[in-house]
Amino acid sequence: SQLQSNQPVHIRNADTLKWVTQNGKSIAVLSGKVDIYLEKDQITITADTVWYYSESKIFKAAGHVKTIKIDEQNGKLVATSQRAQYEQVKKQITLNGNVKVTRGQDELLGETLVITMGDDGTTLEGVQVSGTLNPQSNQTTH
Repeated sequence: SQLQSNQPVHIRNADTLKWVTQNGKSIAVLSGKVDIYLEKDQITITADTVWYYSESKIFKAAGHVKTIKIDEQNGKLVATSQRAQYEQVKKQITLNGNVKVTRGQDELLGETLVITMGDDGTTLEGVQVSGTLNPQSNQTTH
């Protein structure tokens, strides 16, 4: 069975790209002002360096990492961190180092945050977290 995450990786910018083979597996190494877009997942990753492990569909990013996830239901989620790993198959982003996640008026800070995107919404789990969560102002009870 084919992985459902067979989607193109749109490289909007990278100063350099090289394909390397490690233990028989291909890795794309993108360096310098990297900007990639995953259309189906609606995720943008910008960083100094991104490693793409094509067989396992894992992206690792380091240096000035910014991850943007567009979610129709909950709006745009923007995360900055020193490092990030996105596992396409699990639909999970792990953020490490000076993590800041914002969505609307909500802002969370932490050393490690894990974002899991499911069919029923997005789950955020963190360690050593601080921040501000604002109640949804557009929800009314009848």
